[in-house]
Amino acid sequence: MKVENVMVTGANRGIGLEFVRQLSRLNEPPKHIFATYRSPDSLKLLSSKRKEKVSLPPLDGEKSYQKERSGTALLNLVANDLLNQDWPAHTSIHALEDDFVLVIKARTKEELRRSIQESIGKFITWADNNNIEVSPDKTNYILFRKWAEEPRIYWKGDKIKQKHAIKYLGVHIDDKLNWSTHLQHQAQKSISCSKTF
Repeated sequence: MKVENVMVTGANRGIGLEFVRQLSRLNEPPKHIFATYRSPDSLKLLSSKRKEKVSLPPLDGEKSYQKERSGTALLNLVANDLLNQDWPAHTSIHALEDDFVLVIKARTKEELRRSIQESIGKFITWADNNNIEVSPDKTNYILFRKWAEEPRIYWKGDKIKQKHAIKYLGVHIDDKLNWSTHLQHQAQKSISCSKTF
C-alpha cells in the first residue's frame, strides 16, 4: 500500500528523527513527510532532510503542531528489530509508540541483576546502532518484591530511579499490586470532573 502523507511527531531527535530517516529511505517513500518539532534548534538537524521530501511545519510560538498519536506503524519501522531480538530467559519487551517496557522475572537478586544487565546492554546496543537517545531522567523501574537492598540499575552510568507506582497505558500500577494508587487517581479525576459541572 502506497502512503501519500505521513506526520512524524518529535522529529528533532531520538525515535522521531529515526522515523524521518527510515521513511525517507523506503523504496516507495511517502509523497510528503511532515516532521514536527518542539525547538527551533531542531531545524539544524532536519534541514538536511528537505531534499527527501520532508516538510517542516512552522512553529506556533514555542509549540509545534504535534499530536502524540503517530500510530504503531511508524514505530515498527524502527522498533521491530529490537522487539524480535533474543532476550534473556524470563525477559519480555513491550512497546507502545515510543514507550518501551522490559518485564524481567527472577527468583534471586543475583539472577535479576544478571538479566537486567544483559537486557539493558542489548537495549543500549540497539539504541546506539540506530542513533536513538534514551533519556535516563524519564526511565524508571518498579520492583514487585521487597529485598533488604534494592537493586541498583544504571543506563550508561546514570542511575535509573525506582518508583513505587508507574503509569502504563492509562493504568497506575503500584509495587504492591493492590490497585490503591490507580483507585486514588481515578477518585481525584472524578472529583475534578464533578467540579466542572
